[in-house]
Amino acid sequence: MSFHTYHLITQTILHCGSGQSVGIVDQPIIRERATNLPIVPGATLRGVLRAHLSTDGEENELTRVLFGRPAKGTSDNFAGALSITDAHLLLLPVRSLYGIVAYATCPFILQRYKKALGIAIDLPIESKDKACVGEDSENIASNKVVFEELDIDAVKCGKAQEWAKCLSKVVYADDEAAQVDFQQHFVILPDDVFAYLAETATEVRTRIRMNQDTGVVDNGALWTEENLPAECVLWGSYSIHEKANKQACQFKEQDKTLLQMGGNAGVGSGLVQMVMQESDS
Repeated sequence: MSFHTYHLITQTILHCGSGQSVGIVDQPIIRERATNLPIVPGATLRGVLRAHLSTDGEENELTRVLFGRPAKGTSDNFAGALSITDAHLLLLPVRSLYGIVAYATCPFILQRYKKALGIAIDLPIESKDKACVGEDSENIASNKVVFEELDIDAVKCGKAQEWAKCLSKVVYADDEAAQVDFQQHFVILPDDVFAYLAETATEVRTRIRMNQDTGVVDNGALWTEENLPAECVLWGSYSIHEKANKQACQFKEQDKTLLQMGGNAGVGSGLVQMVMQESDS
């Protein structure tokens, strides 16, 4: 079976919720149990793709082959040819005192990514206790980076520059100027620092529901909602059964397509670009 890599790049904030919570945030985003890092469930993406590929809301040959027929007790039911994994966080944009924003990742995430895609770039040794940035980084000053309220020792590192170049080609494959800008704002943070930011530097918005008759907020209709910020990058894998070669080609034509995902489409949330990339795995 042939496996391929896909990337999701958030164009606006994204809320893939885990339901109501008793914590500080009423409606948190869904996270991986073991790492507490944000994810987009494969089931969510599969449902979004099915709706996107349908014709005026109706099933067609492509959706029937890729996603299967629902069990209705008839003899022509079958499983779909498309298998898709959860999307894991790769890059998180964080507020920076220098350079406005930084696209942050960490050794734990890069090691996962490197193993899955067979990337030959080593991880910088310095990233265990310091922030590693590229040679032309705009986020560093006096050997420090400042993200949110964190003041972190930093070092310019050739390996960080290599990773920045590699990932910039994924995020901005057809835009060299954007690739350069990305490389100037890329940072590899220590695992514990990144884990802290992945929990505290997401975007939390307060929302209300107005009573249409009284013009004031309904009782109990005030809540907070967590979102992944715009310009996050997530990655995962998918495969299509070898007997569905025609549909596999049609599916790959959706490269760089915009999807509407998660909640709050009416207020502009959940616009995500899906980028497909072949893998040798």
